[in-house]
Amino acid sequence: MVEIPVVFPKTGVYRVTIDGQHDRPGPVIFNVLIDGVRAGQVYFSDNDGSWGQRTVQIAVAQPGLHTMTIAFDNDFYDQNLVDAGQDGDRNALIDRVEVVPVGS
Repeated sequence: MVEIPVVFPKTGVYRVTIDGQHDRPGPVIFNVLIDGVRAGQVYFSDNDGSWGQRTVQIAVAQPGLHTMTIAFDNDFYDQNLVDAGQDGDRNALIDRVEVVPVGS
């Protein structure tokens, strides 16, 4: 989980872009929350270890300082699969998060 203080200068719709990894076994699911309330969700589902971008639009009802949380929603670990050399450990890797008003 990553918590980011974000100042939204005005109400409206914002685009949240996450640069993350398509870890195996996929998909990696992130929930985007504003002040603890789910505002959107993104999936990294290529299941190949590559990096990519996923975008979700969120509505902001009040301008000002808010806490944006990027929550890894589906952690997975299976020791038997790992011991067998299979994909048994899903991880969440984020390189960057960008927030911009829609229309920018």
